[in-house]
Amino acid sequence: RIPQLGTRYHIKLTPVVCYELLSLISKTQVTLIQSSIARILLKADAGEEGESWSNDEIASAFEISVRSVVRLRKRFVSV
Repeated sequence: RIPQLGTRYHIKLTPVVCYELLSLISKTQVTLIQSSIARILLKADAGEEGESWSNDEIASAFEISVRSVVRLRKRFVSV
């Protein structure tokens, strides 16, 4: 088993961004990847309303690697 990578990139979404991600998920004209990324970002949100899931929890729930979660967090924080 790969050792757990610490949550180095903390995501705190604003209410506006949360609303945009939720509306993106509800649309039928988005790709599965776009929908999955939106769901992962909402689970990773460490803001007041966020669920603040760990990398391991997200990786397990979405059946992806922990490394993929870390890369997504890093990409979102860098934007």
